[in-house]
Amino acid sequence: MSTTGCLRRALVASAVLGGALATAAPAAAAPSAVTLRYSAPADVPGCLSERELLMAVGERAPPGTTVEVGTEQAVRVTIGIARAESAGQLRATIVVDDDVREGEAVQELIASDEECRTLGVAAALAAGLAIERTIERRREPPPQPSPGAARGPSAIASGARAVDEPPRPSSRVRVVSRAAALVSYGVLPSPAAGSAAGAAVELGDWAAGLEAAALLPAAISSPRGGGARAALAFVALTPCRRIARFEACAVAAVGDFRASGTGSLLSRSTRGLYATLGLRGSIELVRAEPFAVVLHAGVLAPLLRTTLRIGDELLWKAPAAGGEAGLTWRITIF
Repeated sequence: MSTTGCLRRALVASAVLGGALATAAPAAAAPSAVTLRYSAPADVPGCLSERELLMAVGERAPPGTTVEVGTEQAVRVTIGIARAESAGQLRATIVVDDDVREGEAVQELIASDEECRTLGVAAALAAGLAIERTIERRREPPPQPSPGAARGPSAIASGARAVDEPPRPSSRVRVVSRAAALVSYGVLPSPAAGSAAGAAVELGDWAAGLEAAALLPAAISSPRGGGARAALAFVALTPCRRIARFEACAVAAVGDFRASGTGSLLSRSTRGLYATLGLRGSIELVRAEPFAVVLHAGVLAPLLRTTLRIGDELLWKAPAAGGEAGLTWRITIF
């Protein structure tokens, strides 16, 4: 979009805003004085002179407003036209200060070098609107504090914090019991179901849990006949970090891996150590204090890869990683 188009849009928007303010504001009760300071680059042709700008601002200021140059009055207006950072462009800056609210937001307009006069007229219009807003604000009665309102900056600040800040999570220690239904894949020779139960201590967003779990026996058969069946029981330590409804946990488990042959001549039982590390993620599906239902899934990597053999035949070897998932019923005890 060209700078002329931007300037025209600024003029139209300023005119619409001025009309709305003029309609909503009451008529001026008494004349108001305005001090005007103006600067423009001397090497740019066509810029408004100080007298021309003074007249342009006076025409656009509210009725009864006296615009002067160089005197100290209640409302001070500064209009400056200078070269912009972009080559071939000018920037007009309009600042309105008064003794009620200093530092009125700075307004800026951009135009090309050939449009300095048009830029000055637009700056005069923007200054007139800003003067009207300032005068009307000064005439408004100061707000009256409510009878029960707290006084003093500290009381106001503390009240604002009480309203704006969300309640912080409780920092007290909570004890939570857990019971879960489990399914696993790659932990035993075939997919297996099981259950787990335990408890966790929670503090803020952190938790540390201890649970005991068992998987029902899972069988595998041999093409030569017979086969083996294995079951697993273990305890696991689960440090966790919660973020909103989500939770991420590390898993360290150790347990008892038991296997036995299924053939009439191969019914000998054996047992071994089960040790694994893993990661688990969960999402809270339902919460109705003190109860919650949580869905979780995780990956387990055994430190000892168990094997099942019949003679020289390898029936199964634990993979490098297995998976487990479950639905947990959680109860906050206190």
